Amino acid sequence: MEPLITHKLTKVQRAAAETKLRHYFSLPARISSLQLQSETSITAGYQASEVQRNSRPTSNVEKAVMVLDQIRLAEAEYRLLVGIRTELEEIAPELIDIWDLRYRPRLRHTDLVVMSSLCYGNRNAYYKAKDKLLGIIADRFNLWNDAHDH
Repeated sequence: MEPLITHKLTKVQRAAAETKLRHYFSLPARISSLQLQSETSITAGYQASEVQRNSRPTSNVEKAVMVLDQIRLAEAEYRLLVGIRTELEEIAPELIDIWDLRYRPRLRHTDLVVMSSLCYGNRNAYYKAKDKLLGIIADRFNLWNDAHDH
């Protein structure tokens, strides 16, 4: 599970990887919300409100297809994140600790708080572990595409 590419992530790629790490905590609720939305939009006799009538999709069928596609993509992303966590639990549980403390939206811990909580005596060791986690996410979600080839 080592990162496949040895160069550093760009600022944009790091932000994308960090967003994926946060999504692990928010996707279940998003999926549930989308499923409720899809049930509402495909219910027989459902009347669209004036606001919905003027939105981009013009029919309830189009809206339902768009929502079902969003559900499918969110579920695929969540399955991938769960798979990554399962692998990390076996080979690098310290990365799970960083993931949970640094990227759980409710906590909003800074790197310094996480470093202190996990008793990293060495800043470099913490940032190396964090970069490894971000690299694994970048590999799995193919976030390296826009990087310069080395």
